[in-house]
Amino acid sequence: MSDRNALFLVSDFAPLTSVGRIRTQKMCKFLPQFGWKTSVLTFDPPPGTLTDHALLDEVPPETKVYRVPCPQPIEAPVRWASQVARRFRSQCRDDGVPPEHARPGDATNVSPPGNPGWLNQLSHGVDRFKRALTRRLMIPDEGMSAIPSMARRAVDIIRRERIDVLVTSVPGFSPWLAAVLAGRRTGVPVVVDYRDLWHRDVLRTWVGPLRTRFELILERWALSRTDAVVTVSQGKTHFVRALDRAAGNKPYATIYNGFDADDLAGIEAARPKPDAERLLLLYTGRLYKHRRIDPLIESVGRLLVRGRVRRDELRIRMLGLIERRQRECIDRIVERYDLRDVVDIGGYVTRRDALAQQSGADALVLIVDPGETADGVLPGKITEYMGLGRFVLAVCPPGEARSILQRYGHAAWASADEPHRLDAMLANLIDRWRTDPASVTRRVDSAAVPTRRANAADMAHVLTRVAEASVQKKGSVTRRGAPTQRTPTVEC
Repeated sequence: MSDRNALFLVSDFAPLTSVGRIRTQKMCKFLPQFGWKTSVLTFDPPPGTLTDHALLDEVPPETKVYRVPCPQPIEAPVRWASQVARRFRSQCRDDGVPPEHARPGDATNVSPPGNPGWLNQLSHGVDRFKRALTRRLMIPDEGMSAIPSMARRAVDIIRRERIDVLVTSVPGFSPWLAAVLAGRRTGVPVVVDYRDLWHRDVLRTWVGPLRTRFELILERWALSRTDAVVTVSQGKTHFVRALDRAAGNKPYATIYNGFDADDLAGIEAARPKPDAERLLLLYTGRLYKHRRIDPLIESVGRLLVRGRVRRDELRIRMLGLIERRQRECIDRIVERYDLRDVVDIGGYVTRRDALAQQSGADALVLIVDPGETADGVLPGKITEYMGLGRFVLAVCPPGEARSILQRYGHAAWASADEPHRLDAMLANLIDRWRTDPASVTRRVDSAAVPTRRANAADMAHVLTRVAEASVQKKGSVTRRGAPTQRTPTVEC
């Protein structure tokens, strides 16, 4: 089969460190093996965004990457205000105010008038104002201002590279709208890949009723002009199909996330020496909104108070970015139960470092966001953890994630809002580790875990169907007097 060309329009791509980039990058890596060349159209990383340019090495050299500016009209004045605040803080320090890392009790910690603490409060206030303004004006997301330029650039690439299918991965939603506009102008079909939902997603509970109704209109408009829909779970597939008023005329497919064993090349298991004799529970990733680890830490505190667990036999380590409010909540729990020698917050690390520490941990903590559509939430970490063969300790509501972990077999789970079940899950795991550590720390066979290559094979099947249907439709329209032919809809 001759190679066809797919153009991905996405907001998450290297060098951004967001987990959303991984699925697109893996598709670009493996789709050429199934007859599909890939190109990517994405945004220039906005100033202040967390990036890791080493991630660009994971982009296949044959994949062409195009970028368009993404103006941030709200970010510009906020950056200016932050710069002013930093100058004030530096001036205050020069006038005798001690640095922020001074220890309580030091003589230099007695601050004269002009202590810049009010600047920290002002900074938090500016951040809150920015988020509020962004949520009210930037619809559907921060990429809104780049939709026209992305659509125009996509049209240019389509005509120059002879693109057969446009593919977009959501969120973000602005590239999807740009793909629809470019597809309507050029006649190239569009495929959308839902990593997370748009309407009623568990991470978008902050959206008010007016914006919810408006975004639902936008989503249905985009769905009506999209030729195929892919999601990462059966729950999401059923939910989106119910929203789509044109669902009967297009293929729907569920393509789970997978694991790429190549990610482990050259990585050695890492484990801090002080934890050699402890049961090490590791969480890697962001903690924000409803993705909370504090119920698990609270459970550890309760077990310690009861004498069910000893401090010297357990460690919980967190690696990644933690939202300020969650960090404050964790700190309060640590203080209440005196967990300083049990809970360790390591901060952000690169993906390779995270994989090394995951390989060295005894159990990996998985957190599934609760909410209205939680039954279809499948974090990308789930297949990564399973691919590593590690024991998975999941804080998750009932749903598809539990079903997958049950089939995996080397896991335990409980809901965040069921403290007694959380306590029992942790106590049972610790008892099992005390009796036979190998039963917890052993690596299980990961042969049954979906692979990224298999993901790409399934996606190639969808893209081929859509491309062939588009060619057939165009051919039937150009034949004078010939009726328009429709290809039968078959569930992928």
